[in-house]
Amino acid sequence: MLRLRNVKSLIIFVLFLPIPLHAFKTQVAGDKHEQPKKALEHEGQESQKPQPTVSPQQAPYSEPGEQKAHGQRPDDDAHPHDWVDRVNAFSTLTIAAFTVLLFFAAIWQTRTNRETERAWIIASPIENAPDIGFVPAPGDPLDAPGRGQKNSFACSFKSTGNTPARLVESAVLYRKIDRLEDIEKEPDYEQRGPLDDLLLVKGDSIGAIAYLYPEVILLRPEAFAVNEQKAFLYAFGIVVYRDVYDRLHETRFGYVYHIPLGGDPRPRGFRREGLPPAYNKAT
Repeated sequence: MLRLRNVKSLIIFVLFLPIPLHAFKTQVAGDKHEQPKKALEHEGQESQKPQPTVSPQQAPYSEPGEQKAHGQRPDDDAHPHDWVDRVNAFSTLTIAAFTVLLFFAAIWQTRTNRETERAWIIASPIENAPDIGFVPAPGDPLDAPGRGQKNSFACSFKSTGNTPARLVESAVLYRKIDRLEDIEKEPDYEQRGPLDDLLLVKGDSIGAIAYLYPEVILLRPEAFAVNEQKAFLYAFGIVVYRDVYDRLHETRFGYVYHIPLGGDPRPRGFRREGLPPAYNKAT
């Protein structure tokens, strides 16, 4: 019985074995037939689509070069031109800026040359520490310094520039005051004397003198007060001149007669300290 069952099972297996193989072949064959069919249907649909008609007016004859031009985008030619235009604009702007800078540099150089080569007039005391003149009193030694001597301030105007100067006018004054604080902030030169465009070249100088006002010789107590720095003598002045470029300039100068007291290390004589700034300046 066991063998008979085994034989039956074998017969059934053999009989049903071709069925899956046949089904597989049928499926593959079906796919092969369906692909050409689909391709033909796709071609039929494409052939059924309406084709655009081209009239002679819509498709004029064009040269090959024109066809290439029509095929390019408008920006293809614009970008190179924009780049060139920008370079040209930048170059023009650079040249313009350089020209402006060159113009101002030339002006600056001209002004610098004028300032370097211009005339300069300086004023300085000829005698820096003169004796204080006073009216002698009975019994004063005959050789006392300043006895019967006029008080004066002598100065020189000297040209120190590289080009000549023409002196226009000047004024020099010599005054006595009780306190330095009482000196006016702005100098009053009163009447100026003409110099008639006197020419001074580099290194040349001329002298000017002013006597003490209102008393040219001090009384003995007044002279004693100056020596004790309880009163002060000061001189100031101005000189106006032209340079070779016909520009007007002026030199202001001022000095206080200083007498050292109490271990003051500064020497005796005329010094610029003690006067307002307006008394010593130059243009």
